[in-house]
Amino acid sequence: MGYKTIGVKPVSGALGAEIEGVDLSKELSNETFDDIHQAFLDHVVIFFRDQHIGHEQHKAFGRRFGTLNIHPYVRGMDGHPEIMQIVKEPEDRINFGGGWQSDMSFLEEPALGSILYAKEVPPYGGDTLWANQYLAYETLSDGHEEDAGRPEGHPYGKGGIQRTRRLRAAAQIDERDGRWRRHALLRASRPAHPPGDGPQGPLCQSRLHRKVRGHDETGGNGRG
Repeated sequence: MGYKTIGVKPVSGALGAEIEGVDLSKELSNETFDDIHQAFLDHVVIFFRDQHIGHEQHKAFGRRFGTLNIHPYVRGMDGHPEIMQIVKEPEDRINFGGGWQSDMSFLEEPALGSILYAKEVPPYGGDTLWANQYLAYETLSDGHEEDAGRPEGHPYGKGGIQRTRRLRAAAQIDERDGRWRRHALLRASRPAHPPGDGPQGPLCQSRLHRKVRGHDETGGNGRG
């Protein structure tokens, strides 16, 4: 893929690329953003080095991709509810989101992604890792695609995992229950949030998802 306004340097074979020649503190032209957006689709995760942006610039860049989410149960910053601070002090022993996950995937319409802005990082350790779920699905051995499409409970919130295990063991999962949602396997498009069930709607314990969902623009199967 040729890019007209930016430099794109892949960082691994599976995913990821560094974007060069962009200052996110300044307003981006449509042509530059189109290149950035295409690089995101091509490489799944993109990185911008040595950026210096404020909260409004952070949100403005996010809005170029779509409507910003407000997390339904983690409080955002005062005056900037769309932004969450993730802070870990040396004495802290618990990571925020330390396990493998896809941000906001418990929503009926999961978020497109997240924009992380590292303000202070340690000289080593504390790494954030990414996995290419498109590639993981596309390289499954024969027969495993069907298994990947089985519906699974998606718990979140305090006690969600334990509750899901109990319900599954007792075969009490009712898909008509408002605490669960089924996502179509490898669907090509996603509906808008129904009234009262969006990111700021009622908090649900869990949702029922297919393990795999498609991407509207790339056609890839498995992100998220």
